[in-house]
Parts: sequence; C-alpha cells; structure tokens
Amino acid sequence: MPFLSQILGKEVRDREGKRVGKLKDVIVPCDTAYPSVSAIEISLSGGQAKIVPWRQIESLEPKRLKLKVIANEIEAYQLAENILALARDVLDKQIVDTEGVKIVRVNDLQLNRSNGQYRLVAVDNSTQGLLRRLGFGPVADVLGKRWEESLISWDDVDLLPSNVPAVKLKVPLGRLRKLHPADIAEILNQLSATEGTDAVQSLDDETAATALAEVEPERQAAIIEMIDSEKGADILEEMAPDDAADVLGDVSEEKAKELLDLMEPEAAQDARELMAYPEDSAGGLMTTEYVALSPDQTAQEAIDHLRKVAPEADTVYYLYVTDAEKHLSGVVSLRDLVVAAPGRKVSEFMHPDAVSILASADRREVTTALVKYNLLAIPVVDDQDRMLGVVTVDDVMEVVTPRAWRRKRLSALT
Repeated sequence: MPFLSQILGKEVRDREGKRVGKLKDVIVPCDTAYPSVSAIEISLSGGQAKIVPWRQIESLEPKRLKLKVIANEIEAYQLAENILALARDVLDKQIVDTEGVKIVRVNDLQLNRSNGQYRLVAVDNSTQGLLRRLGFGPVADVLGKRWEESLISWDDVDLLPSNVPAVKLKVPLGRLRKLHPADIAEILNQLSATEGTDAVQSLDDETAATALAEVEPERQAAIIEMIDSEKGADILEEMAPDDAADVLGDVSEEKAKELLDLMEPEAAQDARELMAYPEDSAGGLMTTEYVALSPDQTAQEAIDHLRKVAPEADTVYYLYVTDAEKHLSGVVSLRDLVVAAPGRKVSEFMHPDAVSILASADRREVTTALVKYNLLAIPVVDDQDRMLGVVTVDDVMEVVTPRAWRRKRLSALT
C-alpha cells in the first residue's frame, strides 16, 4: 500500500520504459467515501504539465510508475470540478477528524490497490508520516526508531473548504453535520475564525445554532462577525433568546444592528429586551421562553397546550400559571400535571406560593434562591410580579466561569 509521499516526484515511464516526466499530483473525486484515482498529473520538461486519465495508467507503485501507452498517445483529459489534487489540496493541510472529534494536520496519505484500482483510504498524521513526507523515513528505519501509527480512515475525514478554494465540493463538511452539536462545537473551538465560519456556513440553521451556543464566546463572536448576515440572522433566530442576546452583545454595534434588522421581529424584540438588562442580573441571565398556563385550563387542556408549545420552550421543568396580564399566580411541575385528573382545573392543583426573583437581582441572589429551594429553574418577575422569563440551573452554571460579556446599551441598537 503506497503512501503519497513515496510516489510524488518519482519518474513516470511509458509503455516502452521511456521517461515521460515526474509525478506531480494524484487526482481523485471528492464526493465518495474511498475515492479511486481518476488521473495523475505529470511534470514535463520545460515546466509544462500533463494530466493522464486512469485508464492509461498501469501502476502507481513507488518503484514502478508506469503508463499503458507511449508518451504521444496520452489523451487530452479535462478535469471535473468535484476533484481533489491530493498534493495540492490535502497534503500538509488541516482536516477534521470526525471520529476523533479533532483537527489534525495531514502528514501523508495512504493509497490501497484493490480490484485493479488505487483508492485513497487513510490520512497519516503521525511523526513517522511527517518524516516520510520530509524524506527522512529511511533514516528512522536505520536508527530502529518505532513510531506510533496514526492512520485516520478517509471516510472519517472532512476537508475544510478554506483549504481547497479551487475545488467546488458537492457536500462540504458533510460528515461534520452528522456529529452531535457539542462535538461540532469542540471542533469549531479548534478552528480559526475563517475556518469556523466556513464550517458554520455548511450547517443547517438549527444545528449551527445549537453548536454555536456551546462555542467559546470570543470564537462565537468572531464567527458571527464574519458570517453572511442573512445566515447569521437565521442562526440567531434558532437560538434561545438569551443565547442570541449574548452573541449580539459580543459583536460590534454595527454588526448587531444589521443582524437585528434581519431577524424576525419577535425574535429581535426578545433579544433587545434581554440586552437591556445588566449582564449579571437575573434579567440578563434569563430566557424569555417558558410555558405559561391559565388557571382556568383543565389538566388535559394544559397537556395539549404543552404538546403544542414545548418544542419552542427553553425548559419545561416547571409550568407557570399566569393571568391575562402575566401576573405570576402559581407553578405546576410536570409530575403534578401528569397525575392530575384530565378534567381538573390547573388552579386546583397548582402551587400558589411560587418562588420568584426580581429581574434586578444579581447573580449571587439567583444562585442562592435556586440552591435554597432546590429548584431547576426560577421565574423572573418585575416589580409588579409580572412574569418576564426564567433562569435555569444551566444558565447559572454557564456563568460560574465568568465570560467577558460586553452588552451594548439598548439605545445603541435601536
């Protein structure tokens, strides 16, 4: 099984054994799992190059790079758009190892002969691969040095679009999309802002939103600054309002204004309202997504309502009972709702003394209340006891390690 480094620069001979030139590159399609070599590029004398299709190639073994034809019978070959030139586009570049969930550098590439074809099967990012790439492989062998093998199956690899600008990938970062958002976030944290932007652009809005919410704040802001504003607005709309407000508070005022103008009015209004609160206050930590019930609803009506709105709610630990003016009058746990008789009214089984906290309360007060009353979430109210949102345990945990939130004044964004 030859490695790319073992054949690059080697002499290519024709059917009669005459020298044609030196192997410059190996061409494969980029839209299959283990792509077969479709062509090779040969450097000719005088600085010219010629592309030879696979059907005219006999062998790609390191000691036997040979064509099936003589030099003047080499056919003209037009490269397709969805191809990779392995030396130009992949070797020495960073790629995404979707199995190991990390970014690695390609030190070498492994080919495998099967059924008369050579296929690209693995990436080598080991020290041995680097030495082989630099031409020091035989030296290491003489010294008896054994290096740990580190081969990554090509089927577990995603290329970064920024590394191959000349190649129109049909499915850029297609494997990345299949990862858990937390794993995608881990990879985004390893990429540069430019590479991260390319990666996020390739994701659907919902996946991008979930992954970006887990990314380090500085990298998160850098990506949103660089991303197409239409795409950025769509992603922010998919985020929980508090997460969207955090992102908007970390980007430039100009970018924040542009994104807010492009967002759906309701989502933009939610973000603006949250950005108006001090960053360490209950109002700054809360999300405006919660499930509200009417005291006159029956248990069955409440369950039907929950089924309808829960997918858009940030949390359904508790359901909050409010009147027409949003005054908080009670709380219902999911257990309370499930075990209640279908025709029983919410007002009959709710807990009327709901613990709440003012929007102006600081982070320590919020944490103390959650711990004291053993709550997973606490409602946030104004001085008229009107429900504004909820702070969850998750929200508090996120700020145990302080983040450099720089919320802009609401007046600067309106």
